Amino acid sequence: MYTCGPTVYDYAHIGNYRTFVFQDILRRFLRLRGFKLNHVMNLTDVDDRIIANAAAAGLGIREYTEKFVQAFFTDCKTLSIESPEHWIRATDHIKDMVALIEKLQQNTYTYPSEGSIYYRIMKFKDYGKLSKVDLSGIQAGARVGQRPLRKRKRPGFRIVEGAEAWRAFLGDADWGGPAGLAHRMLGDGDEIPWRHAGYSHRRR
Repeated sequence: MYTCGPTVYDYAHIGNYRTFVFQDILRRFLRLRGFKLNHVMNLTDVDDRIIANAAAAGLGIREYTEKFVQAFFTDCKTLSIESPEHWIRATDHIKDMVALIEKLQQNTYTYPSEGSIYYRIMKFKDYGKLSKVDLSGIQAGARVGQRPLRKRKRPGFRIVEGAEAWRAFLGDADWGGPAGLAHRMLGDGDEIPWRHAGYSHRRR
């Protein structure tokens, strides 16, 4: 099972832990039902905010994020959240992300938009089956979250960050995303992929 951990640009707040408590409940439920878990959780220790904040503080990325990583571990213990079998840092697996994205590009599963690379969700016939997402209702260009809305002609999600800050950190190979980490740790077998394992409030 793969679950997304925190983006450690700052201390996590109580709303963030709602997601991790849910993941913990899911983990305990699966074990209760007899599944033997190989649970991987990533720590996103590089993104636009981390790069900018670390540069402003005059620190390296690992040095800047370490205190937030340790604070997250402490909070999880306080909340009795079980640890996964594997904690992995995004910065330790950049090459794995690059390899996976290049493979997707070669198989035409991606498209470019405004300097970033997006996954063509329409090429995956079962996309949304697990979460019961109706793809017919997806509006091209719509995006939910803290980042600005970006108009795109085709629905998809971003798998390659195109920001200039990433170029300073990674050069031309400015790739990022959880999929590469999951593939590296769990392969193509019978894992339960649970990307950004939170709960949707939308009524279905």
